[in-house]
Amino acid sequence: MALPVRRDGPPKHVPVFRPPEKVEEYKERQKFYRSKLWRSTREHKLRRDPLCQHCKAAGRLEPATQVHHVKERLDRPDLAFDQTNLESLCAPCHSRVSRWRINQRKT
Repeated sequence: MALPVRRDGPPKHVPVFRPPEKVEEYKERQKFYRSKLWRSTREHKLRRDPLCQHCKAAGRLEPATQVHHVKERLDRPDLAFDQTNLESLCAPCHSRVSRWRINQRKT
């Protein structure tokens, strides 16, 4: 009898290797997104624009659950909290935009 296939990643007790620079990047990212200033900025943006801006432009009405930096936060830290640099997005649109951005960096 075959064992069930895990679809949620490695077991929790197995450490995942990350190069030191990725660990530092991860720590910095967590610090930013857990900060009170970011959480209040994000909350303000979602209250101001409660619908996904990409879906709305396509004629669909989906609630926004995430806030996206139009110009990357690491490239333009001066715009990290600027409301004009933020987009309210639903999870699928945010994933699509993030994947596109990652693919652009690879080329």
